[in-house]
Amino acid sequence: TIRDELIAHLAYPKIFLRAGRIVELPFTSFSYYPLGLDLLFGMAMSCASDIAARLLHAGVGILSLWGLYLVARRICGRGSALWATFFFAQLPLVVLTGGKAYVDMGVILYLMGALLAFDDHVRGGGRGALVRSGIFLGLAFGVKYNALLFVPVFCFALLWRLARKPPRQALIEGAALFLPFLLVASPWMIRNLWLTGNPLFPFYNGIFHGKELMPGLETIPELQFRVETMGWGAQFLIPWLVSVEMTGREVYAADGIIGPLFLVFAPFGWFVLRRRPTLLKFLGFVTLGYFVVAWFIGGVRLRYYLPMLPFCAILAARGWRFFLRVKGIRTLAIVVGGGLIAYNFIVSTTYLRQADPWPFLLGVQDRESYLLQHLPDYRYMKFMNERLPTDATVMLIHSNRGYYLDRDYRYDAKFGGYTLKRILRESRSAEEMTCHFRERGISHLYIDLRGLQTDLGADPLGKDREKMAILQRFLFGELDILLQDGRAMIAALPPEKG
Repeated sequence: TIRDELIAHLAYPKIFLRAGRIVELPFTSFSYYPLGLDLLFGMAMSCASDIAARLLHAGVGILSLWGLYLVARRICGRGSALWATFFFAQLPLVVLTGGKAYVDMGVILYLMGALLAFDDHVRGGGRGALVRSGIFLGLAFGVKYNALLFVPVFCFALLWRLARKPPRQALIEGAALFLPFLLVASPWMIRNLWLTGNPLFPFYNGIFHGKELMPGLETIPELQFRVETMGWGAQFLIPWLVSVEMTGREVYAADGIIGPLFLVFAPFGWFVLRRRPTLLKFLGFVTLGYFVVAWFIGGVRLRYYLPMLPFCAILAARGWRFFLRVKGIRTLAIVVGGGLIAYNFIVSTTYLRQADPWPFLLGVQDRESYLLQHLPDYRYMKFMNERLPTDATVMLIHSNRGYYLDRDYRYDAKFGGYTLKRILRESRSAEEMTCHFRERGISHLYIDLRGLQTDLGADPLGKDREKMAILQRFLFGELDILLQDGRAMIAALPPEKG
Protein backbone atom coordinates (compact mmCIF):
# COMPACT_ATOMS: atom_id res chain seq x y z
CA THR A 1 0.00 0.00 0.00
CA ILE A 2 3.06 2.28 -0.08
CA ARG A 3 3.17 5.00 -2.74
CA ASP A 4 6.57 4.39 -4.35
CA GLU A 5 6.07 0.63 -4.29
CA LEU A 6 2.87 1.00 -6.29
CA ILE A 7 4.44 3.47 -8.73
CA ALA A 8 7.84 1.90 -9.32
CA HIS A 9 9.55 -0.67 -7.13
CA LEU A 10 6.82 -3.30 -7.43
CA ALA A 11 5.03 -1.94 -10.50
CA TYR A 12 8.01 -2.06 -12.87
CA PRO A 13 9.01 -5.66 -12.04
CA LYS A 14 5.38 -6.71 -12.52
CA ILE A 15 5.32 -5.11 -15.99
CA PHE A 16 8.61 -6.79 -16.89
CA LEU A 17 7.34 -10.17 -15.69
CA ARG A 18 4.15 -9.81 -17.77
CA ALA A 19 6.21 -8.89 -20.84
CA GLY A 20 8.81 -11.59 -20.20
CA ARG A 21 11.62 -9.06 -20.59
CA ILE A 22 12.76 -5.58 -19.58
CA VAL A 23 10.76 -3.14 -21.68
CA GLU A 24 11.03 0.61 -22.07
CA LEU A 25 8.39 2.56 -20.14
CA PRO A 26 8.57 6.02 -21.73
CA PHE A 27 5.60 7.33 -19.74
CA THR A 28 7.56 7.31 -16.46
CA SER A 29 10.93 8.96 -15.95
CA PHE A 30 11.69 6.75 -12.93
CA SER A 31 11.89 3.69 -15.19
CA TYR A 32 15.16 5.08 -16.58
CA TYR A 33 16.76 5.01 -13.14
CA PRO A 34 19.10 2.09 -12.37
CA LEU A 35 16.95 -0.93 -11.50
CA GLY A 36 19.46 -3.32 -9.94
CA LEU A 37 17.48 -4.05 -6.79
CA ASP A 38 14.10 -3.72 -8.53
CA LEU A 39 15.05 -6.61 -10.82
CA LEU A 40 15.83 -8.71 -7.75
CA PHE A 41 12.36 -7.77 -6.47
CA GLY A 42 11.00 -9.14 -9.74
CA MET A 43 12.82 -12.43 -9.18
CA ALA A 44 11.37 -12.64 -5.68
CA MET A 45 7.88 -11.84 -6.98
CA SER A 46 8.15 -14.50 -9.69
CA CYS A 47 9.00 -17.12 -7.07
CA ALA A 48 6.61 -15.97 -4.33
CA SER A 49 4.76 -12.65 -3.98
CA ASP A 50 5.31 -8.96 -3.43
CA ILE A 51 5.77 -9.71 0.27
CA ALA A 52 8.94 -11.57 -0.73
CA ALA A 53 10.22 -8.34 -2.29
CA ARG A 54 9.73 -6.55 1.02
CA LEU A 55 11.50 -9.35 2.86
CA LEU A 56 14.35 -9.10 0.38
CA HIS A 57 14.81 -5.40 1.12
CA ALA A 58 14.62 -6.14 4.85
CA GLY A 59 17.37 -8.73 4.37
CA VAL A 60 19.48 -6.16 2.54
CA GLY A 61 18.87 -3.84 5.49
CA ILE A 62 20.20 -6.45 7.93
CA LEU A 63 23.32 -6.86 5.81
CA SER A 64 23.68 -3.07 5.82
CA LEU A 65 23.66 -3.11 9.61
CA TRP A 66 26.44 -5.70 9.54
CA GLY A 67 28.41 -3.48 7.15
CA LEU A 68 27.91 -0.49 9.44
CA TYR A 69 29.11 -2.53 12.41
CA LEU A 70 32.30 -3.51 10.57
CA VAL A 71 33.01 0.10 9.61
CA ALA A 72 32.27 1.38 13.12
CA ARG A 73 34.42 -1.33 14.74
CA ARG A 74 37.43 -0.16 12.76
CA ILE A 75 36.80 3.41 13.86
CA CYS A 76 35.94 3.16 17.53
CA GLY A 77 36.07 -0.45 18.73
CA ARG A 78 33.53 -3.18 19.34
CA GLY A 79 31.50 -1.53 22.12
CA SER A 80 30.83 1.74 20.31
CA ALA A 81 30.25 -0.18 17.07
CA LEU A 82 27.43 -2.14 18.68
CA TRP A 83 25.84 1.06 19.96
CA ALA A 84 26.25 2.75 16.56
CA THR A 85 24.55 -0.17 14.84
CA PHE A 86 21.71 -0.13 17.36
CA PHE A 87 21.28 3.65 17.11
CA PHE A 88 21.02 3.37 13.33
CA ALA A 89 18.66 0.39 13.42
CA GLN A 90 16.19 2.01 15.84
CA LEU A 91 15.67 5.16 13.76
CA PRO A 92 12.01 5.39 12.66
CA LEU A 93 13.27 6.24 9.17
CA VAL A 94 15.26 2.99 9.02
CA VAL A 95 12.50 0.88 10.59
CA LEU A 96 9.83 2.19 8.23
CA THR A 97 11.99 2.22 5.10
CA GLY A 98 13.65 -1.14 5.71
CA GLY A 99 10.33 -2.97 5.81
CA LYS A 100 9.16 -1.67 2.43
CA ALA A 101 10.08 -2.71 -1.10
CA TYR A 102 12.35 0.30 -1.45
CA VAL A 103 15.98 0.26 -2.58
CA ASP A 104 17.67 2.65 -0.17
CA MET A 105 19.19 0.05 2.13
CA GLY A 106 20.99 -1.39 -0.89
CA VAL A 107 22.84 1.91 -1.30
CA ILE A 108 23.89 1.76 2.37
CA LEU A 109 25.11 -1.84 2.00
CA TYR A 110 27.32 -1.13 -1.00
CA LEU A 111 28.58 2.17 0.45
CA MET A 112 29.76 0.31 3.55
CA GLY A 113 31.52 -2.20 1.30
CA ALA A 114 33.20 0.61 -0.66
CA LEU A 115 34.35 2.28 2.57
CA LEU A 116 35.81 -0.93 3.98
CA ALA A 117 37.67 -1.67 0.76
CA PHE A 118 39.00 1.89 0.54
CA ASP A 119 40.19 1.65 4.13
CA ASP A 120 41.93 -1.62 3.26
CA HIS A 121 43.84 0.32 0.61
CA VAL A 122 44.78 3.01 3.12
CA ARG A 123 46.09 0.28 5.43
CA GLY A 124 48.32 -1.11 2.70
CA GLY A 125 45.90 -3.37 0.86
CA GLY A 126 47.22 -2.42 -2.55
CA ARG A 127 45.33 -1.74 -5.75
CA GLY A 128 43.10 -4.78 -5.35
CA ALA A 129 41.35 -2.96 -2.50
CA LEU A 130 40.73 0.01 -4.79
CA VAL A 131 39.27 -2.31 -7.41
CA ARG A 132 36.87 -3.74 -4.81
CA SER A 133 35.92 -0.23 -3.70
CA GLY A 134 35.16 0.75 -7.30
CA ILE A 135 33.05 -2.38 -7.80
CA PHE A 136 31.00 -1.58 -4.70
CA LEU A 137 30.49 2.00 -5.90
CA GLY A 138 29.28 0.65 -9.24
CA LEU A 139 26.86 -1.69 -7.49
CA ALA A 140 25.57 1.22 -5.40
CA PHE A 141 25.00 3.23 -8.59
CA GLY A 142 23.12 0.25 -10.03
CA VAL A 143 20.68 0.55 -7.13
CA LYS A 144 20.05 4.29 -7.16
CA TYR A 145 21.36 7.37 -8.94
CA ASN A 146 22.23 9.19 -5.72
CA ALA A 147 25.18 6.82 -5.25
CA LEU A 148 26.83 8.72 -8.10
CA LEU A 149 27.44 11.54 -5.61
CA PHE A 150 29.93 9.32 -3.76
CA VAL A 151 32.21 8.79 -6.76
CA PRO A 152 33.80 12.27 -6.98
CA VAL A 153 34.22 12.26 -3.19
CA PHE A 154 36.09 8.93 -3.29
CA CYS A 155 38.19 10.10 -6.24
CA PHE A 156 39.05 13.40 -4.53
CA ALA A 157 40.08 11.57 -1.35
CA LEU A 158 42.28 9.23 -3.38
CA LEU A 159 43.90 12.12 -5.25
CA TRP A 160 44.56 13.84 -1.93
CA ARG A 161 46.40 10.74 -0.73
CA LEU A 162 48.36 10.43 -3.97
CA ALA A 163 49.30 14.11 -4.26
CA ARG A 164 52.95 13.49 -3.39
CA LYS A 165 53.33 10.32 -5.42
CA PRO A 166 54.60 10.11 -9.02
CA PRO A 167 51.95 11.03 -11.61
CA ARG A 168 52.11 7.59 -13.22
CA GLN A 169 51.33 5.83 -9.94
CA ALA A 170 48.54 8.28 -9.16
CA LEU A 171 47.03 7.67 -12.59
CA ILE A 172 47.19 3.88 -12.21
CA GLU A 173 45.64 3.89 -8.75
CA GLY A 174 42.97 6.36 -9.84
CA ALA A 175 42.11 4.04 -12.73
CA ALA A 176 42.02 1.10 -10.30
CA LEU A 177 39.14 2.84 -8.51
CA PHE A 178 37.30 4.52 -11.36
CA LEU A 179 37.41 1.91 -14.13
CA PRO A 180 35.78 -0.90 -12.08
CA PHE A 181 33.08 1.57 -11.06
CA LEU A 182 32.53 2.49 -14.70
CA LEU A 183 32.49 -1.15 -15.80
CA VAL A 184 29.82 -2.14 -13.25
CA ALA A 185 27.73 1.02 -13.70
CA SER A 186 28.00 1.20 -17.49
CA PRO A 187 25.13 -1.18 -18.42
CA TRP A 188 22.63 1.30 -16.98
CA MET A 189 24.34 4.23 -18.67
CA ILE A 190 24.54 2.43 -22.03
CA ARG A 191 20.85 1.50 -21.80
CA ASN A 192 19.85 5.12 -21.21
CA LEU A 193 22.21 6.41 -23.88
CA TRP A 194 20.63 4.01 -26.38
CA LEU A 195 17.04 4.82 -25.40
CA THR A 196 17.26 8.54 -24.69
CA GLY A 197 20.62 9.92 -25.81
CA ASN A 198 21.50 10.73 -22.18
CA PRO A 199 23.44 8.19 -20.05
CA LEU A 200 22.11 9.74 -16.84
CA PHE A 201 18.55 10.36 -18.03
CA PRO A 202 16.46 12.19 -16.88
CA PHE A 203 19.18 14.21 -15.10
CA TYR A 204 21.54 16.63 -16.87
CA ASN A 205 19.35 16.57 -19.96
CA GLY A 206 20.45 20.09 -20.81
CA ILE A 207 24.04 18.84 -21.09
CA PHE A 208 23.42 15.60 -22.98
CA HIS A 209 20.41 16.85 -24.99
CA GLY A 210 18.42 13.67 -24.40
CA LYS A 211 14.82 13.19 -25.39
CA GLU A 212 12.06 15.07 -23.59
CA LEU A 213 9.27 13.04 -22.03
CA MET A 214 7.08 16.10 -21.57
CA PRO A 215 8.04 18.76 -24.18
CA GLY A 216 7.29 22.32 -23.15
CA LEU A 217 6.86 21.56 -19.46
CA GLU A 218 8.69 24.12 -17.36
CA THR A 219 10.19 23.04 -14.05
CA ILE A 220 12.01 24.97 -11.36
CA PRO A 221 15.19 23.92 -9.52
CA GLU A 222 14.62 21.91 -6.35
CA LEU A 223 16.20 24.48 -4.05
CA GLN A 224 14.03 27.25 -5.52
CA PHE A 225 10.95 25.07 -5.03
CA ARG A 226 11.83 24.44 -1.39
CA VAL A 227 12.43 28.12 -0.72
CA GLU A 228 9.13 29.09 -2.35
CA THR A 229 7.15 26.46 -0.44
CA MET A 230 8.96 26.59 2.92
CA GLY A 231 10.93 29.84 3.04
CA TRP A 232 14.64 30.39 3.67
CA GLY A 233 14.28 30.08 7.42
CA ALA A 234 13.07 26.50 7.18
CA GLN A 235 16.16 25.56 5.14
CA PHE A 236 18.36 26.15 8.18
CA LEU A 237 15.91 24.30 10.41
CA ILE A 238 15.98 21.15 8.26
CA PRO A 239 18.13 19.14 10.75
CA TRP A 240 15.56 19.85 13.46
CA LEU A 241 12.49 19.37 11.28
CA VAL A 242 13.57 16.03 9.86
CA SER A 243 14.40 14.88 13.39
CA VAL A 244 11.04 15.57 15.01
CA GLU A 245 8.40 16.29 12.36
CA MET A 246 6.75 13.31 10.67
CA THR A 247 3.73 14.93 9.06
CA GLY A 248 2.49 18.34 8.10
CA ARG A 249 4.91 19.27 5.33
CA GLU A 250 4.21 17.72 1.95
CA VAL A 251 7.70 18.69 0.79
CA TYR A 252 9.16 16.15 3.22
CA ALA A 253 6.81 13.39 2.01
CA ALA A 254 7.64 11.79 5.33
CA ASP A 255 9.18 8.35 5.30
CA GLY A 256 9.42 8.55 9.06
CA ILE A 257 11.73 10.77 11.07
CA ILE A 258 15.35 10.57 12.10
CA GLY A 259 14.54 11.28 15.72
CA PRO A 260 16.35 13.75 18.02
CA LEU A 261 18.88 11.21 19.37
CA PHE A 262 21.51 12.17 16.80
CA LEU A 263 21.00 15.90 17.37
CA VAL A 264 21.74 15.45 21.07
CA PHE A 265 24.72 13.07 21.03
CA ALA A 266 26.39 13.20 17.59
CA PRO A 267 27.95 16.70 17.95
CA PHE A 268 29.71 15.59 21.14
CA GLY A 269 30.90 12.41 19.45
CA TRP A 270 33.26 14.32 17.18
CA PHE A 271 34.77 16.62 19.78
CA VAL A 272 35.41 13.99 22.48
CA LEU A 273 37.46 11.77 20.18
CA ARG A 274 41.13 12.03 21.12
CA ARG A 275 42.09 10.14 18.00
CA ARG A 276 40.16 10.49 14.78
CA PRO A 277 41.02 7.53 12.54
CA THR A 278 41.46 8.10 8.81
CA LEU A 279 38.34 6.04 8.12
CA LEU A 280 36.24 8.32 10.36
CA LYS A 281 37.61 11.43 8.66
CA PHE A 282 36.93 9.91 5.26
CA LEU A 283 33.39 8.87 6.24
CA GLY A 284 32.80 12.40 7.51
CA PHE A 285 34.14 13.81 4.25
CA VAL A 286 31.86 11.52 2.24
CA THR A 287 28.88 12.49 4.37
CA LEU A 288 29.53 16.23 4.12
CA GLY A 289 30.11 16.09 0.36
CA TYR A 290 26.98 14.03 -0.17
CA PHE A 291 24.87 16.37 1.94
CA VAL A 292 26.04 19.56 0.23
CA VAL A 293 25.32 18.23 -3.26
CA ALA A 294 22.06 16.51 -2.29
CA TRP A 295 20.82 19.60 -0.45
CA PHE A 296 21.22 21.77 -3.55
CA ILE A 297 19.90 19.38 -6.21
CA GLY A 298 17.75 16.84 -4.36
CA GLY A 299 14.42 16.88 -2.60
CA VAL A 300 13.97 16.63 1.13
CA ARG A 301 12.64 13.09 1.04
CA LEU A 302 14.26 11.71 4.14
CA ARG A 303 15.29 8.37 2.72
CA TYR A 304 17.44 10.20 0.14
CA TYR A 305 19.63 11.21 3.09
CA LEU A 306 20.01 7.72 4.57
CA PRO A 307 23.64 7.42 3.35
CA MET A 308 24.56 10.25 5.75
CA LEU A 309 23.23 8.52 8.84
CA PRO A 310 25.89 5.82 9.45
CA PHE A 311 28.40 8.61 10.16
CA CYS A 312 25.91 10.28 12.51
CA ALA A 313 25.25 6.94 14.24
CA ILE A 314 28.96 6.41 14.91
CA LEU A 315 29.36 9.91 16.33
CA ALA A 316 26.21 9.52 18.44
CA ALA A 317 27.54 6.25 19.86
CA ARG A 318 30.84 7.91 20.77
CA GLY A 319 29.06 10.85 22.38
CA TRP A 320 26.75 8.52 24.31
CA ARG A 321 29.62 6.39 25.64
CA PHE A 322 31.55 9.50 26.63
CA PHE A 323 28.69 10.69 28.83
CA LEU A 324 28.33 7.24 30.35
CA ARG A 325 31.92 7.52 31.64
CA VAL A 326 31.38 10.93 33.26
CA LYS A 327 30.23 10.27 36.83
CA GLY A 328 28.31 13.48 37.36
CA ILE A 329 26.08 13.14 34.32
CA ARG A 330 25.99 9.38 33.74
CA THR A 331 22.47 9.01 35.13
CA LEU A 332 21.22 12.02 33.19
CA ALA A 333 22.72 10.60 29.99
CA ILE A 334 20.98 7.27 30.55
CA VAL A 335 17.64 8.99 31.19
CA VAL A 336 17.94 11.32 28.18
CA GLY A 337 19.23 8.60 25.85
CA GLY A 338 16.61 6.12 27.02
CA GLY A 339 13.88 8.71 26.59
CA LEU A 340 14.97 9.55 23.05
CA ILE A 341 15.13 5.87 22.10
CA ALA A 342 11.66 5.40 23.60
CA TYR A 343 10.44 8.38 21.57
CA ASN A 344 11.70 6.77 18.37
CA PHE A 345 10.03 3.50 19.35
CA ILE A 346 6.70 5.29 19.92
CA VAL A 347 6.92 7.01 16.52
CA SER A 348 7.61 3.71 14.74
CA THR A 349 4.84 1.83 16.53
CA THR A 350 2.39 4.69 15.92
CA TYR A 351 2.99 4.39 12.21
CA LEU A 352 2.64 0.60 12.29
CA ARG A 353 -0.58 0.94 14.25
CA GLN A 354 -1.96 3.27 11.58
CA ALA A 355 -0.96 0.85 8.82
CA ASP A 356 -2.40 -2.02 10.93
CA PRO A 357 -0.86 -4.93 8.98
CA TRP A 358 -1.41 -7.51 11.72
CA PRO A 359 -4.90 -8.78 10.75
CA PHE A 360 -3.58 -9.54 7.27
CA LEU A 361 -0.24 -10.97 8.41
CA LEU A 362 -1.95 -13.19 11.00
CA GLY A 363 -4.48 -14.47 8.46
CA VAL A 364 -7.49 -12.86 10.14
CA GLN A 365 -8.16 -10.58 7.14
CA ASP A 366 -7.76 -11.58 3.49
CA ARG A 367 -5.60 -9.56 1.11
CA GLU A 368 -8.45 -8.02 -0.88
CA SER A 369 -10.42 -6.74 2.10
CA TYR A 370 -7.23 -5.32 3.61
CA LEU A 371 -6.44 -3.44 0.40
CA LEU A 372 -10.01 -2.16 0.10
CA GLN A 373 -9.75 -0.85 3.65
CA HIS A 374 -6.32 0.80 3.43
CA LEU A 375 -5.82 1.73 -0.24
CA PRO A 376 -8.47 4.13 -1.62
CA ASP A 377 -7.42 3.52 -5.25
CA TYR A 378 -7.71 -0.25 -5.01
CA ARG A 379 -11.46 -0.48 -5.59
CA TYR A 380 -11.04 1.39 -8.88
CA MET A 381 -8.23 -0.94 -9.94
CA LYS A 382 -10.41 -3.92 -8.99
CA PHE A 383 -13.30 -2.53 -11.04
CA MET A 384 -11.08 -2.09 -14.11
CA ASN A 385 -9.59 -5.56 -13.73
CA GLU A 386 -13.09 -7.05 -13.67
CA ARG A 387 -14.86 -4.86 -16.26
CA LEU A 388 -12.33 -3.72 -18.85
CA PRO A 389 -11.33 -5.91 -21.81
CA THR A 390 -7.98 -7.66 -21.42
CA ASP A 391 -6.52 -5.68 -24.34
CA ALA A 392 -7.50 -2.29 -22.86
CA THR A 393 -4.91 0.46 -22.44
CA VAL A 394 -5.76 2.84 -19.62
CA MET A 395 -4.52 6.41 -19.28
CA LEU A 396 -4.18 7.29 -15.59
CA ILE A 397 -4.75 11.03 -15.18
CA HIS A 398 -3.58 12.55 -11.90
CA SER A 399 -2.80 9.04 -10.74
CA ASN A 400 0.22 6.78 -11.03
CA ARG A 401 -0.19 3.88 -8.60
CA GLY A 402 -0.75 1.22 -11.21
CA TYR A 403 0.66 -1.85 -9.49
CA TYR A 404 -2.74 -3.48 -8.86
CA LEU A 405 -4.05 -2.73 -12.35
CA ASP A 406 -3.85 -5.86 -14.54
CA ARG A 407 -4.22 -3.95 -17.80
CA ASP A 408 -1.71 -1.99 -19.85
CA TYR A 409 -1.58 1.56 -18.53
CA ARG A 410 0.23 4.84 -18.94
CA TYR A 411 0.46 8.10 -17.05
CA ASP A 412 2.31 11.38 -17.30
CA ALA A 413 6.01 11.37 -16.47
CA LYS A 414 5.42 13.96 -13.75
CA PHE A 415 2.13 12.33 -12.68
CA GLY A 416 -0.06 15.37 -13.39
CA GLY A 417 -2.51 16.24 -16.12
CA TYR A 418 0.11 17.16 -18.73
CA THR A 419 -1.26 14.92 -21.50
CA LEU A 420 -4.88 15.88 -20.91
CA LYS A 421 -4.06 19.59 -20.86
CA ARG A 422 -1.86 19.35 -23.94
CA ILE A 423 -4.60 17.54 -25.85
CA LEU A 424 -7.16 20.09 -24.65
CA ARG A 425 -4.99 22.98 -25.86
CA GLU A 426 -4.57 21.34 -29.29
CA SER A 427 -8.26 20.42 -29.72
CA ARG A 428 -11.14 22.48 -31.07
CA SER A 429 -13.81 19.97 -30.11
CA ALA A 430 -14.52 17.00 -27.86
CA GLU A 431 -14.26 14.73 -30.88
CA GLU A 432 -10.72 15.97 -31.56
CA MET A 433 -9.75 15.13 -27.98
CA THR A 434 -10.99 11.59 -28.54
CA CYS A 435 -8.88 11.31 -31.71
CA HIS A 436 -5.77 12.54 -29.90
CA PHE A 437 -6.17 9.93 -27.15
CA ARG A 438 -6.74 7.20 -29.76
CA GLU A 439 -3.56 8.23 -31.58
CA ARG A 440 -1.70 7.55 -28.35
CA GLY A 441 -3.15 4.04 -28.18
CA ILE A 442 -5.51 4.82 -25.29
CA SER A 443 -8.84 3.01 -24.96
CA HIS A 444 -9.92 3.98 -21.42
CA LEU A 445 -9.36 6.81 -18.96
CA TYR A 446 -9.04 6.74 -15.19
CA ILE A 447 -9.25 10.30 -13.84
CA ASP A 448 -8.68 11.46 -10.29
CA LEU A 449 -11.32 14.20 -10.31
CA ARG A 450 -10.01 16.05 -7.27
CA GLY A 451 -6.50 16.15 -8.73
CA LEU A 452 -7.87 17.40 -12.05
CA GLN A 453 -9.89 20.13 -10.35
CA THR A 454 -6.89 21.31 -8.32
CA ASP A 455 -4.62 21.25 -11.39
CA LEU A 456 -6.99 23.25 -13.58
CA GLY A 457 -7.64 25.69 -10.76
CA ALA A 458 -3.93 26.57 -10.68
CA ASP A 459 -3.49 26.68 -14.48
CA PRO A 460 -4.51 29.59 -16.76
CA LEU A 461 -6.13 26.96 -18.97
CA GLY A 462 -8.73 26.47 -16.26
CA LYS A 463 -9.91 30.06 -16.80
CA ASP A 464 -10.38 29.61 -20.56
CA ARG A 465 -14.16 29.23 -20.85
CA GLU A 466 -14.06 27.86 -24.38
CA LYS A 467 -11.57 25.14 -23.47
CA MET A 468 -13.44 24.27 -20.29
CA ALA A 469 -16.63 23.87 -22.33
CA ILE A 470 -14.81 21.47 -24.68
CA LEU A 471 -13.51 19.52 -21.68
CA GLN A 472 -17.01 19.30 -20.20
CA ARG A 473 -18.41 17.96 -23.48
CA PHE A 474 -15.54 15.46 -23.71
CA LEU A 475 -15.92 14.14 -20.17
CA PHE A 476 -19.70 14.04 -19.92
CA GLY A 477 -20.81 13.81 -23.53
CA GLU A 478 -18.14 12.04 -25.54
CA LEU A 479 -16.93 9.40 -23.07
CA ASP A 480 -18.81 6.29 -22.04
CA ILE A 481 -18.70 6.62 -18.25
CA LEU A 482 -18.37 3.23 -16.54
CA LEU A 483 -17.93 4.47 -12.98
CA GLN A 484 -18.03 7.90 -11.40
CA ASP A 485 -18.13 9.15 -7.84
CA GLY A 486 -16.82 12.18 -6.00
CA ARG A 487 -13.26 10.89 -6.17
CA ALA A 488 -12.66 9.39 -9.61
CA MET A 489 -14.07 8.58 -13.03
CA ILE A 490 -13.49 5.50 -15.18
CA ALA A 491 -14.59 5.87 -18.79
CA ALA A 492 -14.18 4.29 -22.21
CA LEU A 493 -13.43 6.25 -25.35
CA PRO A 494 -16.32 5.99 -27.82
CA PRO A 495 -15.96 3.40 -30.61
CA GLU A 496 -14.26 4.65 -33.74
CA LYS A 497 -16.77 5.80 -36.34
CA GLY A 498 -16.89 4.28 -39.79
